[in-house]
Amino acid sequence: MPDVRNYARSGRSRWELADDPGARRASIPFHRRLRRPARSSAVVPRRPHPRPTRPARACAPEDRPVFAVSGMVSWRSRNGAPMNPTDRASGPRLLAELKARCGDLARVRDRLRPQATYEATLRQVDTYFSVQRGRLKLREVAAHPAELIYYERSDLAAVKPSRVYLANTEDPSALRVLLGAVLGIRARVTKTREIWRWEGVRVHLDLVEGLGSFVELEETVDELEALGKALNHLERLQADLGIRADDLVDRSYGDLS
Repeated sequence: MPDVRNYARSGRSRWELADDPGARRASIPFHRRLRRPARSSAVVPRRPHPRPTRPARACAPEDRPVFAVSGMVSWRSRNGAPMNPTDRASGPRLLAELKARCGDLARVRDRLRPQATYEATLRQVDTYFSVQRGRLKLREVAAHPAELIYYERSDLAAVKPSRVYLANTEDPSALRVLLGAVLGIRARVTKTREIWRWEGVRVHLDLVEGLGSFVELEETVDELEALGKALNHLERLQADLGIRADDLVDRSYGDLS
């Protein structure tokens, strides 16, 4: 039996009110009836919240981030600016190389002339930055694009492999200041480099300020399987140039400075 309230106020019995729906509603105080609005059985659909749309930007291959040194990506790609081809990173490159002290560069030059091709003489300034692994340096050459170079190799006084990453930059001064502030500068090396090409090998005759004269041999290989052959090749050229095992250097110019 439903509970009908205020039946005493209406002057009718509880049972009479129960049988008369209109009387039941009239017996409810007006202010309470206002609190009970009639509910509609119709379902009102909710309006979906409009989501902002972002127009898709066509991304050409040259706009994609390609600069990757120590976890960095080119600011041009992140901000939507087209990348300049000179900002591209190359690598990694796999090299076989050796470095040796040389007290007589003229003697080595005389051995190269009959069989090698002279390419250029450059004055290079290398700024080495402090990194926990490998070596990172910025190379500046007059009238040539500057290069940010990161490489990993063992500190062995022998013919050895190395892995090198290169990235050209149009603003070496700003990059030098930025990396110096973030990483710290280890050394600054200035040298005159004479470049020869011999049997596919780059031969460097270096005169380094404060360190003396050196010979470097570098051969680039396309795949890891060819590395052993390249190492053997450099050992043969080392013997042809008269470079002794005692003259081989295990460290970079930045480490020697």
